[in-house]
Amino acid sequence: AMRLHGHEPMVLDLNTISVPDDVDREEWYIMKILQRIEDFKPGMLGINCMLTANFPFVRKAAKEVKEEHKRLPIAIGGIHPTFYHQQIIENCPEIDAIALGEGEEQAIAMCDAFEKGDRSLLSDVGSIAWRADFGFPQISPRSKNFIENLDDFPDPAWDLVHLPDYYTDHSTWYNPRRLDIKMSVPIQSSRACPFDCN
Repeated sequence: AMRLHGHEPMVLDLNTISVPDDVDREEWYIMKILQRIEDFKPGMLGINCMLTANFPFVRKAAKEVKEEHKRLPIAIGGIHPTFYHQQIIENCPEIDAIALGEGEEQAIAMCDAFEKGDRSLLSDVGSIAWRADFGFPQISPRSKNFIENLDDFPDPAWDLVHLPDYYTDHSTWYNPRRLDIKMSVPIQSSRACPFDCN
């Protein structure tokens, strides 16, 4: 969807990066993020924060990116930021914007606003928390317009994913046909949190 709106996405999946035994995993990941920013020179950095357990690293990474790239807008999304958007936008100055709930339309709106240098454009989009000019927190009302048909979106940008990075040993799987299974990937068949919390 980003490409249809004139933005060129780039994907960095930290789950596919091997970390040497003698280094700190988080510092290694942050170094990789900073290297990719230097190579790609994005107009916005988006970070997924699905779980509360991920947030300390997301915040640490955002802080370190801001130290190196003060003008680079950082947006986050996921379950934790959706629930705690007010606390995050009020207390985490390194985070510029948060997509609440479904984030496809919000991510495009963020890219548009940051590219134009006009954060006030975000006020016209539902389900976003953002830091306005001069750092003042803003929160737009939650949109009730859920995406009814996921097929309305283009296929994922598979060309940005290096599939061999996801190859794993499946030799212990039940495989009566002895198929050459190298990879398993999740398929999204519904929306919202996949867990059973209450």
